[in-house]
Amino acid sequence: MSKKAEVLSAAYIRPVFDTITRLGLPTERHLALNGLGKFRIYDNDAMLPKSLAFEFFDYMYRREGDELISEIMRNYSLLQVPVWGDATLSRPDIFSALRFAAATAPIISSESRLDIGFSGKTVIVTHTFGDGMFESELKWGSVWTLPLAIEIMRLACGPEWRPYRIDLTDDSTKIYDGVFDFAGVDIRLAQPNMRLHFGTLDLSKRLSVSRSKLDLPQMAYSQADRVFRLLDALGPGSSPTLIFVATSLNLSPRTLERLLAAEGQTFSSVLKSWRLERAFALLNQPDMGVAEVAARLHYSNSSHLGRAFRSWTGKTPLEYRDA
Repeated sequence: MSKKAEVLSAAYIRPVFDTITRLGLPTERHLALNGLGKFRIYDNDAMLPKSLAFEFFDYMYRREGDELISEIMRNYSLLQVPVWGDATLSRPDIFSALRFAAATAPIISSESRLDIGFSGKTVIVTHTFGDGMFESELKWGSVWTLPLAIEIMRLACGPEWRPYRIDLTDDSTKIYDGVFDFAGVDIRLAQPNMRLHFGTLDLSKRLSVSRSKLDLPQMAYSQADRVFRLLDALGPGSSPTLIFVATSLNLSPRTLERLLAAEGQTFSSVLKSWRLERAFALLNQPDMGVAEVAARLHYSNSSHLGRAFRSWTGKTPLEYRDA
């Protein structure tokens, strides 16, 4: 048990309470007994103590069994998560939606982190928790993270989209039966964190959901986002080195690396993510030549861009544009 106060966004877990209420389960008495009833559980701006929230969820699970979790996952949707769901869906593509989710993960749930990593032509999205993790947080984290991750990918890539591989913290897929079709997906059980593995090109897929432009009012930009915004502001010919970027942010290189490490990133990984996301966007502009794209991404020539882009996606910039 953590010695720090750890909290969870009431808005983010609204679908859990809505499902339990819709099923007509008697909740008010236990909410009052365990103390969670004293909090504004239906207030979008409220934060709830994790200890009481997970105690309540565990009680309902012991009472109703796996079918309750399956029903929650069937009904967990970005459209049902007030404010945050709208803000995520307002992003133009998968990459920016995932980066928004990563930036806001510690706000949604303290000690929680969403990391976006790369291995060759594969993206690995990892949901991790801090050392103060509650015993049942892994289970419940998967209950609401996996449906949302798969939903947003399918909104952009189509309803039949599947990842290459899913790492689950559970020791079986029983609670997912009837909710997800895992046919053809490599499932790894009893893993320390939940992970999705899928192709890099999926990051470029556009989100076609029309939602109002919203942002969480309490959202603070991550250090990685500050680097992204600075890189966007650099003109062609600039050299986006660690020293240059850190100095521009009024930080020492060591401090910048330390701040990024706290977010599970390095300067190199942030620069790579920025170049990949911006490459997708710029190559989708038919009037922009590859040489100009290379310059905008601070490559010395288009050949360097081509080699990097092929290593990320398996395609050259022109092959991607013509696909």
